[in-house]
Parts: sequence; C-alpha cells; structure tokens
Amino acid sequence: MIKSIFILFKRPLLGIFFILPIFGLQHCELYQEETYVLNDTEQAACELLNDTLWVNLFGADLRPLGPVWVGQDIDAALAATERIGSSWFDDDFLIEPDVYVFIDGADTLAALRFLSLTYDENTMVVDGIKLVYKYNPLGAANLTGLDLDTLMIIGSETTPFYLSFSQGSVGAGDAWQISFHGAIVIQSSTTRVHRVEDSSLANVILAPAKDYLSDGLGFSLAIETLRADSVYLEYPDSLMHIELESANDAGYLLWDRNTMGSGDVSFNTNSYMSISIWNAIGERQTPLDNSISMELIAYCPEVKTMTRFALDAEEYLIQFLPNEAMLSQNFHLALLEGN
Repeated sequence: MIKSIFILFKRPLLGIFFILPIFGLQHCELYQEETYVLNDTEQAACELLNDTLWVNLFGADLRPLGPVWVGQDIDAALAATERIGSSWFDDDFLIEPDVYVFIDGADTLAALRFLSLTYDENTMVVDGIKLVYKYNPLGAANLTGLDLDTLMIIGSETTPFYLSFSQGSVGAGDAWQISFHGAIVIQSSTTRVHRVEDSSLANVILAPAKDYLSDGLGFSLAIETLRADSVYLEYPDSLMHIELESANDAGYLLWDRNTMGSGDVSFNTNSYMSISIWNAIGERQTPLDNSISMELIAYCPEVKTMTRFALDAEEYLIQFLPNEAMLSQNFHLALLEGN
C-alpha cells in the first residue's frame, strides 16, 4: 500500500487517472433524477393549441386610417388628435406624395395636394406652405374638369390660417374647412378627410366612397372603426384561427368583457409575436408575465408566445404585432382564464 502511494506521488498523472473514478462514483451517488411537469395553465394551453377544431377570425388592419398607423408605433397614432396634423411631410421635411379629399356631410368639398414648404433650421419652423386644390361647388363625387387654385400660406406659426375651399382665406369666426397652425393641419368639426396615398390631383377623378375620417382622439377613432366593422374577438373558450388583414403589419380586435368578471387571462399562440392590450379609456395594459418556461419549450413547442394580463369587465383593444420570426400572418390563439 505504501509502495502504491509512493508511485502515485512519483507519477502524479497516473494518480489522477486512479483517483477520478472514485470521485465519479461519489458524484453518481449524489445525482437524483428530476421530473419536470407543466403547470395547469401550460398543460391546458398545450392541449388547446393541439386541437383540430377552431373558429376563424380576422384581425383588422388599421393602416388604411393613415400612414402613421403603423403597428410598431401605434401609441403615437392612438394619442394623436389630428388626421393630417404634420404627417403631410416626413422627418426630412419632404412632402408626402398624397392627395387629400374632403367632404362635409354627403357633399364632396375638394381635393388638395401639398407642393412645397420652407423649413428654417434656426427656428425649427415650417413656413411658406404651398398647396394646390380643386373645389367642387356641386358637392358631387366627380372631380374632373374643376379649376385648380394654388395657395401660398406664410406666417401661420404666429397667425393661424383658415381656409374655405369656396372663398379662400377667411377668419376664425367664418365657415372654414381646414386651418393651419404652423405646420399642423386641423379640420373643422364637420369636415372629414380621405387620404389617397402616392397619387396626384390628375389621377383622383372620383371622390372615394368611404373611409373619411374626422379629427379627434385616435384611440376613439380606432374603436369606432373596429366597432363599425364588427371586428370582435369571439369564442374565447375555443381555439381560434386568426388571419391578420395586413400582409406585413399588426392586426387588431376588440374584446367586449362587459358581461365577464375580472380575472387573469393568458394569451397563447403558435407563432412569435407581441401582444398588447389597451383598456376602455386607452391605457396600455402592462403584462403580468410574458415568459415561457423551459418545461413548456421542452414538452410543448407549439406554444411560441404566452402573455398574461389582468383584465376587468370592460371593452379592450388587442394588437397582435408579428415579429421577424413569424412566418405568416395566420396563427392559432388559445385564451385561458385563471392563474
């Protein structure tokens, strides 16, 4: 025995190979096999997403409301109160190539296009707004053969400019359709606008038949639009197959929970996305949790997104915003209420 120990000290490498198996045996004795299981919500989500029966729903596209209605920056659109505002030029102060058609009640008023502007880098003021429009005295949808009026607006940063399509420049107390407060374009209380993107006055020969928007809080406009089209989340106790109306942007649904109580609701999908919710007064709700456990990843890869919210008995606006890993604009949604 003493001779063996002497050999180990004399040849340390040989000693390591001799000792390692001993430590390995001790480590095996300490190892205990662990069993990982899904919790009740995870198990229910997994089973529901693997169902073969579902109901079809469409997630509406709000992008037709205007170019600022982009899913990634939807909070700005929901908070805005003007439909035109300063969105008629971009961040580089280049004019957007759009035509604005205005109505008042059932009457078509005019079609307008911005031509140029002057931006002062020192004062950061947009001035010298040049535009052209054609006024329709008959109020009909036909816009052909109308005379063009060109207008230059200067000094609206200090003195607001009020435009009547029939009379030109008027006072604040007169009947006007749009006003200019610096670079901000505001509609009167009765005026509505439809924005025809990437067009010219020559190409707009008929006034669009629908989708004319008033000024007011963007959130209210979104709710009004979805209600008018009956875009509601239905059958929350079933597996839903949701097709987003937009080809590459977010989709939206309303969920009327007025007849339901308060509770924690888990949104589970088989695609990668962000799920956001706003309550009845336009407040974005903070998720209780949006993590996916290692057990769920291992045992139920069908669940790609799991987001849990605390919801009350009111109407909610829901946004499904695909991320770059989402392969299509279709997905399955399973809702589970409870902890």
